[in-house]
Order: sequence, then structure tokens, then C-alpha cells
Amino acid sequence: IAEEKAAVAAGDWSVLASADDRAENGEIKEIAEEVHEVLANLLLLLAAVHVAGVAVESRALRRNLLRPMLTGSRRG
Repeated sequence: IAEEKAAVAAGDWSVLASADDRAENGEIKEIAEEVHEVLANLLLLLAAVHVAGVAVESRALRRNLLRPMLTGSRRG
């Protein structure tokens, strides 16, 4: 009990959870990490597709689409 009180006083509230709860929370944490990794990779993929689309569209229209995106204004 003294160890638990000392841990709680130090800010570690996880010692109050039972061993089963800690195991279940560990599984949830692993699942959350996997979902986070998949979503992060998807975001990077979508960013790459967006950049490739800008490059293709710029080439097809024969005008620079990057400058207006960076400056926020187009030339008349």
C-alpha cells in the first residue's frame, strides 16, 4: 500500500489499476498506435498525390500553379 501511495503522490495513477486493466489498456494502446501509424502514412500519401496532381496540372495547363499557392494571389 505504501508503494502505491508513493507512486500516486509522484503522479503515477496507473498503479491503482488492476493487472487485467493494465493488460487491456496495453492492447488498446497498441491498437491506437497502429491506427495512428496507418493514418499518418495515409496523410503522407495524400500529400504526395496532391503535389503530383499540381505538377501534372501545371504541365497540362502550361502555367505555374505553385506561385499562386505560395503567394495567395494570381497575376492578371
